[in-house]
Amino acid sequence: MKFAWRFTPIGYNFRRADILAILFAVVILGGLLLAASRWVTLNNGFGPDWDCTNPGWGGPVCMKKPTPLPSEQPPSGPAR
Repeated sequence: MKFAWRFTPIGYNFRRADILAILFAVVILGGLLLAASRWVTLNNGFGPDWDCTNPGWGGPVCMKKPTPLPSEQPPSGPAR
C-alpha cells in the first residue's frame, strides 16, 4: 500500500519523496538567500567611491574612499 497524504489542497497526493524534495528545495533556497543577504552590502544612495557600514545602532556611517596618488594610478596610454 502506498503512503499518501490525505490532505490534498491542490488535488495531488503527495508522496514522501515529494515532501522531502520540497523541503530540500526550501532549505537550499533559504541558504542561498541568507548567503546573498550577507554578501550584498547596500551603499545607502552613495556612489561606488564610498564605503558604508551599519554600526548596529543609529544611521549608516559612510566614508569616501581616498583618491589614489598620481604615482599609484595605472598609465592611461595604449598597452605596449
